[in-house]
Order: sequence, then C-alpha cells, then structure tokens
Amino acid sequence: MCLVRDAKHDYTYDGEGNLTSKKVRASGATTRFVWDSEHRLVELVKPSGATVRYRYDAAGMRVQATRSSDGRVTTWGYNGSSVAAVWRQTAGEPRVLVSTFVTAPSGDPLQSTSDGETVYSMLDGLGSVTGTLDASGAVASSSAYSVFGQPAGTGAVGLGDAVGYTGHAWDGDAGMHFARARWYDAGVGRFASEDPVDAMNLYSYVGNQPLDYHDPTGEFAVEVAATSQFGADFAKATQYVAVPAFGALTLLPQLIGMGKHGVNRACLWDTTVTASFWAITFESLRAGGSCNAGGGA
Repeated sequence: MCLVRDAKHDYTYDGEGNLTSKKVRASGATTRFVWDSEHRLVELVKPSGATVRYRYDAAGMRVQATRSSDGRVTTWGYNGSSVAAVWRQTAGEPRVLVSTFVTAPSGDPLQSTSDGETVYSMLDGLGSVTGTLDASGAVASSSAYSVFGQPAGTGAVGLGDAVGYTGHAWDGDAGMHFARARWYDAGVGRFASEDPVDAMNLYSYVGNQPLDYHDPTGEFAVEVAATSQFGADFAKATQYVAVPAFGALTLLPQLIGMGKHGVNRACLWDTTVTASFWAITFESLRAGGSCNAGGGA
C-alpha cells in the first residue's frame, strides 16, 4: 500500500505505483519525480525548478546524473554491481576522475582514493559505511544513520555518492538511496516504487526490520549474516575495519557497542583483527569473560 501522507509530507503516485511528487505541507515546496517504462527514476524536479536527470546501463545501474543548476555531470563506473570509479564534469571543463574504489568479492567497500589520498572503510554489521581511516590509522571521517538509514548530522555520508547505508549510494539531490532495482526513501522507511518481486507490502523496507535485514538489490530482504565467529549479535554490535596496509589492528574502543542481545563489551575490547584486501578475520580473543551471547567463541 502506498503512503499518501505522513507527519510532514503529502505524496502522489502514477498508475504504475511510482512516486511522482513529495510536497512539504508547511511550505508547499514540491519535489517531482519522472519515471521511465522500466520504473527507473529518470528526472527529478526540485521546488526551485532545477532538474537532475539520470541515466542507467542495461543492467539498471545508475551511470550518470546531470544537474541543470550548475551543469555538473557525475558518472559512475562499475565492477559488477559495485562502484569502481566516479567522474565529474562541469560545464566547459574536462571530465575529472574523482574517486576509485576497491571492493571485496562480497561487494563490501574496502578502500577509496580521492585526490591521491586513500582511506579505508569502517563497516557495521549491515554493511553500512560508518567511517573511514587514513593511512596512519586515524579516523578521517564518520557517518551516522537513523535506524532506517536516513543520514544523521552534517558529516559525510559513507563514501560520498558511491557507498553508504547498507552499501547503497546516497543521492543528496533526490534525498534517497539508490538501491539498484529501486530508490529508497530512508526518511519514511519505504521505497519510491513498487517491489518488482511482488512482496506482500510493495513499498516497505525489509518488512520494517532494518536491524535484522538489509536489501542488497531493492528486490527482497536478506537476513544479516554474522561477520565474525561471534555471530549475528556481534555483527550488529561492533564495526570492523578494512585496512590491508596495517596488518594486525586492535579495534578502536569507541567503535564498539553493546549487542542487541547483550554481547559483552569487555570481551571485544582487545579483539585483534587481521585485514586483507579480500577478507577480515578475527584472529584472537584475549580478554576474559563470556563471549557466547552472539553464537559462541
């Protein structure tokens, strides 16, 4: 069932179930959305009248966005379904390579390079980029999201316009995440178009269980798998770091939290991880106490 009204907005849809407008009731400011015959967002019209036009490849991946306000063109290149590079071009200027990315076979982003500076991703158990480390191991950026994935605060959103919440790219113009088969509005926890797989609720995000599931393709929910020997609770409780340059690295205490079902924080304090380009494995557990809440040590 489509959402037509919430606390702040009114929504309209076309005959195919695609979101066509989102109006702020208090001000009347309306953002309009235009879709093609394959239910892909091809144009965004802002309240100011400025537009953003999107192009996709044969696999349905967003490959280009063109803004009328400043003539900026952003282009995405992919390795499979993972972003490998981002280019930008402004009116009258040559196209410039902005960022490149290294990803694991799973699709998790391991590192990104922009302007000659390489940073390494910190991911939570959902696969969201929650921060980056620089070459010295210092925190270079941090990102926060609401339970349903809305960017919180004024900091960076994951790896810019490439990878963010659960691995999807945040689009600041649309105010949504590009989730491959569909666009996801984390502000209301719903997709902007109907589920192509015909779920019971055609718009809901992961059955309204965002702590236990994610949606890699915008088509169906997948239960969050454990990212360590401690099980799914540990995956949700802590963040792991992709830093192939560092070898062994002690998890930063400030990045470790209490698990949903009570994973012992002290047990995780001195956990050492070994990072490689292809895997992150928990090498040893030196602290005392029981660490079996998430599935056994």
